[in-house]
Amino acid sequence: MVELPSSESENSLDAEFEYEQDVSKADLISFLEEVVSQLKKDDAITVSMVGTEGTFQFEEPINLEVETDYNKRTGKRELEVELEFRENKTTT
Repeated sequence: MVELPSSESENSLDAEFEYEQDVSKADLISFLEEVVSQLKKDDAITVSMVGTEGTFQFEEPINLEVETDYNKRTGKRELEVELEFRENKTTT
């Protein structure tokens, strides 16, 4: 299960939500490795945040979108990775 650190607001993982928080490189690697591990094992990803948990079962194909942005004024870069999929309602 991917565990996201607590944030200021509690959100239900059954509804649309956004999560944003500064993390260490080690925490980022741990998060990404857990996502990859779950993808290798099953057709579902389980995410836990602020005492709530959501399992997202999916079927192929999975749409992968990668977006980058650069703000010259602030000198900040953004790399956004988005996965979009049809939810598989059958249990595994």
